[in-house]
Amino acid sequence: MFTQAMGPKCIDEKTIAFIFILVMVSAFISEVIGQHYIFGPLLLGLAVPDGPPLGAAISSKLASLGLAFFYPAYCAVTGLQTNVFDVDLETYYIIGIIIIFTFVVKLIAVILPALCFNLPIKEAVVLALILNARGIVELTFVNLWKDGKQIGNQSFTLVTVSVLVVTAIITPLVRMLYDPEKQCVSEKRSTIHHSNSSLEFRILVCIHNPENIPTMMKILEVTHASEMNPVAVTAMVLIELVGRSTPVLVRTDKYRGETPLLADQVLNSLIQYEARNEGCTTAQSYTSMSQFQTMHDDICRIAIDKRANILILPFHKKWAISGKIESTSSPIQNLNINVLNKAPCSVGILIDRGILTGFTSVRTSQLKFHVAVLFLSGSDDLEALAYSFRMGKHERVHLTIIRLLVSGDENSKDIKFDNNVIHEYRQANKENDRITYEERVLTDGLCLSSYMSSNLEHYNLILVGKTHQDSPLLQGLGEWNECPELGVMGDMLASPYLKTKASVLVIQQHKLRGNLLSKNMRFLRSKSSSIYPELPTKIICQGVKTDSFYISVDGSRHSY
Repeated sequence: MFTQAMGPKCIDEKTIAFIFILVMVSAFISEVIGQHYIFGPLLLGLAVPDGPPLGAAISSKLASLGLAFFYPAYCAVTGLQTNVFDVDLETYYIIGIIIIFTFVVKLIAVILPALCFNLPIKEAVVLALILNARGIVELTFVNLWKDGKQIGNQSFTLVTVSVLVVTAIITPLVRMLYDPEKQCVSEKRSTIHHSNSSLEFRILVCIHNPENIPTMMKILEVTHASEMNPVAVTAMVLIELVGRSTPVLVRTDKYRGETPLLADQVLNSLIQYEARNEGCTTAQSYTSMSQFQTMHDDICRIAIDKRANILILPFHKKWAISGKIESTSSPIQNLNINVLNKAPCSVGILIDRGILTGFTSVRTSQLKFHVAVLFLSGSDDLEALAYSFRMGKHERVHLTIIRLLVSGDENSKDIKFDNNVIHEYRQANKENDRITYEERVLTDGLCLSSYMSSNLEHYNLILVGKTHQDSPLLQGLGEWNECPELGVMGDMLASPYLKTKASVLVIQQHKLRGNLLSKNMRFLRSKSSSIYPELPTKIICQGVKTDSFYISVDGSRHSY
């Protein structure tokens, strides 16, 4: 089903050249034995295995030239050879009736068996339309018949026009009737902030290459798994579809040994993780081989099937050990944007700087694992805060909540609401002395940039929300945003010029359509708050020249 090879890099140039020579030799032999020259290469193509390594290598060599030049040129030449004026109007009527009749008959012939197998009527119609489609194969046979004098110009024109008309009708109908994104729409809100902490925490992690595995496993380790708070992990190995006509999505453990090497590595890591947390975790692994343009459908489908609270994606930039950007992948960036727009749960994009600090396991290391969450405002920051408090339960994790306040904005409704939420989390973790709360009072974006560039060096992981409510701290910073999928603060933390070796997790909270979000906020605002037990707290004013200032923690004002 799969091969262990990872892609076209396993095939050298000599093998590719030998394959191309075989194509020409097979075409020559076909002519010698009295067959059309395309017959030999066709048989040779059927003999070449699809997928990596050989099929992927050949496809990577020919895809750009074939799809970008030869394919459109072939269609253009076919169009130039088609003269619609060679056919009289009466013939068009007759052929049109025949085409419509055969089209309807084929639709019925596909829909009826599909309904017998309990396929929904809408999907049965879509299947029938797809099976009625025409394309390059039909055009190729028509050209072969014309070159062999088996059909004349009039028949050639009629068949070519029928292919064009049928395709022009089917394509918009299929797009209108079949929308794979609707299958991934969640009817319930799936977030960390709104989930019950006593229920199973479900996380989906995506992996593109072996370098993603250590940091992803580190994230899983600090996602505190216990008998009271179990964790269900689902890993998806994402492999670009090259040299294969059909996308593949399979359970890795069911096809172990037949899947790509990366999938086996991920499965082994999950097995070890499950063994270390026996009774507290369950783990599954999937392998998706698809094109990047449609890969988000597989991710969203698994996320909604597993009812994930959050799915984590690798960032499209890769760090070198020197601290500079080693490589960038635009297809992965587009994939992340598609998932952010269509995911049925919260989404985190992991900016992996693990190579800069090594891959020491959180469980086996005696060192502290420092996690910081930058809290400004908004639902995404609340999601990051909820995840950070879950991490703070781990015995190796030292959590710092850094509250970023704007001078003179202490009495706003949003600030008071955030105070209530933070108060609830702190009260629930009042006995945890590894959690520290800080407040930074800043004046503008320059102070924010200065703080982030000089005060985050000693953290191992930084959590931040993607989007925030309008704030003076973010004014003007969006103009320099290179990665819009990270938001303003996430983009700043992803900069290679930032003086930190910490990995960054940028989180977007899942939102449902309608007024569910406002209802939840009104519910939280209606809850009464009390003075919470004190945790280790640092209150720092930065960028404000004054001898006294005010902070608001639980809705009240305090003077210093």
